[in-house]
Amino acid sequence: MENRAERVTVEKMETLPDKSSFDVILANINKHVIIKELPAMRQQLRKGGVILLSGLLHEDLFDIENESFKNDLPISERLNEGNWICLKLTKEGN
Repeated sequence: MENRAERVTVEKMETLPDKSSFDVILANINKHVIIKELPAMRQQLRKGGVILLSGLLHEDLFDIENESFKNDLPISERLNEGNWICLKLTKEGN
């Protein structure tokens, strides 16, 4: 598969910058921060973009699923390793 990325920027941030938009957001933080910030992440995610959530425990899944549903960010993929999970949320709408 060919990668046609013209510009890739990787940044470590404590908060999302104002008025930016992203194709991919990677959040490796605890579930409480994810739940709090998910609406802002969705707002700054381009249509067709993905949010990758890692650093979550299996017991966090129910809460994250509920919040992703509320924010119209369906979980499109899930990976498990021991008690850890990684989730891919996809923005399908606007």
